[in-house]
Amino acid sequence: MIKTLLTSTFVVAMTAQVAFAGSDPEFTTYNLDVTVGSTIHILDYVNANGQSLGGDFYFAYDDGESWHLSDFNANTAVPLINADLDGGNHGPGEYRIYMMDAHDPDSSLDHMTIRVTGSNGAVPDAPQTIELTGIVRDFKISHPDMQYPNKSFGVKTNLVDATLDAGSKPVLRTDLDPHRGMIDGPDSFNQWFRDVPEVNISIPYPIILQLAQDGSGVYSYAREKQLTGDLKYFFPIDGMGWNDSQSTSTGTHNFYFTYEIHTEFSYSDPSDRDYEMIFSFTGDDDVWVFINGILAVDIGGVHGQATRSINLDNAAAQLGLQPGGTYTLDFFFAERHTTESNFRIETTLQLIEVPPTTISPLYD
Repeated sequence: MIKTLLTSTFVVAMTAQVAFAGSDPEFTTYNLDVTVGSTIHILDYVNANGQSLGGDFYFAYDDGESWHLSDFNANTAVPLINADLDGGNHGPGEYRIYMMDAHDPDSSLDHMTIRVTGSNGAVPDAPQTIELTGIVRDFKISHPDMQYPNKSFGVKTNLVDATLDAGSKPVLRTDLDPHRGMIDGPDSFNQWFRDVPEVNISIPYPIILQLAQDGSGVYSYAREKQLTGDLKYFFPIDGMGWNDSQSTSTGTHNFYFTYEIHTEFSYSDPSDRDYEMIFSFTGDDDVWVFINGILAVDIGGVHGQATRSINLDNAAAQLGLQPGGTYTLDFFFAERHTTESNFRIETTLQLIEVPPTTISPLYD
C-alpha cells in the first residue's frame, strides 16, 4: 500500500493490490489529483504478499517526453514544485510517477498517475492580477439619456441587438420601444460609446482584477456599496471631464458616464481543466457583455444592483467557442442616474486587454 500525505493535512490511501510476476511488476495505475506545491510523502510500499519493501526509494516523473529523477528518498516529504533535480516541477499536466530502487535506477516496482493543477487547484499558471484599461466617456446631465425624466426603473433586457456592429459597438433595437429602458432613441444611444465633441469627453481608465487566494481561480474587481472607504461605489471620474456632479445621499459625484473595455481570452477544453469558465457582473446601471461578438450578459436599463452570469462551457455552442480558439469579450457599462453606482466583475477567464484608443470613431 502507498500512502500519500498532502499539505492540506489529509491522508489519501492508495489501496489497490499490486501483483508481481517474478521480478517484474504488473503495473497498477493510481490516480491522484494534487496541486503544485503539494507534498507527497511515501510512508511505505507493500508488495502483493504483504511484505514491506521499505528502504531507499526514489520517484521519477515521466511527462511523456523525458524522465525526471526526483531528489528524495523514502520517508522524505518533498513539495512537487521542488521535486526535479533540474530545478522544479514542470508545471500543470499529467505525470506518471514510478517507484524504483535507489540503487538500481533501471528498476520499476510500480507507478501511479497524478494530475498536477495550478496552485491550490486554481487556473494553471494564473497571474495574480489582470489589468484592463477601458475608456470612460463623461456626459453632462443635459444629455437626453442621463437622469431621464420619464421614469421606468428596473432591469430591461433586449434593449440592444444580439450582435455588435462592424465597429464592435452595441446597437439599440428599434423594433422595441427604447423608452422602456429610459433611452431617448438611436441618435442619443449612438453617442454612448463613441467620441462626440461637445457631448462627451473620453478618459482612459484602468481596473485591476485580483486573483482570489481561496483556490477558486476567480478574478474580481469590485467597487460597491457593500464595501468601505475608497472601495465603496464606482465613481472613476469624480472631478474630471465635465464634472457635472450631483450631491445625493451617497455624496457628491460625477454620475453620468459610460465605460467600455475590449479584451480577448483563450477557450480551452473543459476536460483539460478543473474549473468552469464563467463571467459574472453585479451592479448598475446598463451592462452588456458580448463574447465572440454575441450578447452573453444583458442587464439593460436604469436599476439597482443586479447580477447576471454566463457559463461559457454551457453556452459554448451558442457562442461559437471551440477549444484552442481565441475570442473577444467586449464589455459595455453605463451609469445614468443617481444615487448609486455599483460595479463588480468576477471571472475565471484570463482576460487579455485589447489596447483601447482614445480616438474612437466619431458619432455620425
